[in-house]
Amino acid sequence: MSEERRGLRRYSVNEQIALTILSGERLRIQALLKNYSAKGLCVFLDHALPVGSPVSLRTAEVLMLGEVVWCQCAGDGYEAGIELEHTLDIHQLRSLIEDFSS
Repeated sequence: MSEERRGLRRYSVNEQIALTILSGERLRIQALLKNYSAKGLCVFLDHALPVGSPVSLRTAEVLMLGEVVWCQCAGDGYEAGIELEHTLDIHQLRSLIEDFSS
């Protein structure tokens, strides 16, 4: 999909990211973050992801929750598009944990 149709600027990256499928057997896998925008991202991975699956994605600084909206074969793996629903940086996450603990 072109940048004009998306309406949001996408940023190219090449960073490892931890991805967990939150349904079924809760499979945790490593993926390569290819690009992202404020509303979604694209990852490359060894496994196909079922469309509609809820997922969590983690970097050292950010926890993201989203849904797989597409997945297709790409060379020797798969590319998947994930629509983001929630994003928390490490400071927001610590604040939430403190609130629940008190």
